[in-house]
Amino acid sequence: MRRLRLALAGVLVVVLVPVGAFPPLAPADVAGPDDSLSQAFGPLVPGTLYRGAFTRPADVDYLAFDVAQAGQTLHFDVANTVRGCTSENLTGCPVYATLIDGQERQLGGEGSAAGTGPVTEDAAQDVIDWTFDTPGRYYVAMDSDGDLPTYSLRYRVVTPSAGTTAGPAGGQDPPAPPPGPPPVALAAPIVSLAIAPGQRGPAVRVRLRIGRALRSLTLELSPLGSATLAARRRASAVGPGRRTMTLRLDARTRAQLARRGRLRLRLRVVAVPVRGPAQTLRRTVSLVRR
Repeated sequence: MRRLRLALAGVLVVVLVPVGAFPPLAPADVAGPDDSLSQAFGPLVPGTLYRGAFTRPADVDYLAFDVAQAGQTLHFDVANTVRGCTSENLTGCPVYATLIDGQERQLGGEGSAAGTGPVTEDAAQDVIDWTFDTPGRYYVAMDSDGDLPTYSLRYRVVTPSAGTTAGPAGGQDPPAPPPGPPPVALAAPIVSLAIAPGQRGPAVRVRLRIGRALRSLTLELSPLGSATLAARRRASAVGPGRRTMTLRLDARTRAQLARRGRLRLRLRVVAVPVRGPAQTLRRTVSLVRR
C-alpha cells in the first residue's frame, strides 16, 4: 500500500446524488479546503456519491466519516472517472483511497486491506470493506500519482444478514444493493486481500478471503512501471474461505532486489466466480532485501 505524501491545497467537488440519478459534475468547488485532517470535508453521508478532482500534483483530499458503534462494517466504492488519461509514464492516471485515523495512520498498518491499490483509468474501480473496532471519526485520504485524475467515492454501512456475524477487519461480502441503477456501477467484492507489511526476501505472501466459489484465481506480480511479470500463480476450482498464497520472484527480479535493496511491485488479482462477472484487485507491494 503506498505511503501518503504531505499535501498542498486540494479541491474536492461534491455532488449529492439521489437514488437512481446521475447528475453532471458540479462546476463549483463546494467543499472548500480539504488538504489536512483539520480541514477535512464531511462528514460523508452513507449512500451519497461524491466526486473529486485533483488540481495540483501533490494534492491529497481528506474526507471525514463517522463510525457509530464498535464492530460496524463499512463498504466503500472508489472509481477513477478520468477520461483520456495523459500520463507521461503510461500508468493510467491512478487514484488511491486509504482509510486513516486521526493521527494519519492507515487502519491496520501499512499494507493492510484498508485501502485500494492504484485505481487506473482502465481498472476504473475498487472497493474497501473494513470492520471498525471502535466508534469515532475516521478519514478517507484520496491520493494520486500527480496526473490530475478525477474520482468518485461512496460508502454504505453493511448490515449483517440474519444468522451472520460480522467478519474480522478486512471486510465481508456486502448485501445486495437496493433496487434501481446506482450512480456508479461497481461490482460487489468477491475476494478481499491483505498483504503483511515489511515483507523481506524474494517472495510476497498474500492473505485472501474468498467469499464465493471461483472458477479460477490468478495472482500476478510485476515491477512498478513495468509490464514484465515477476511472478504468477493460478488456481482452479477455488472454494470459499481463507487462504495464503506465496509468489516467488523470478531470477531477474530477485537480482534487482539484491542490487537495490528494496523494490515496489504491482500485484494484480483476478477472481473469476462460477457465476457472475470477474473481479480484479490491484495493490502496490514493497519488498525489502532479506
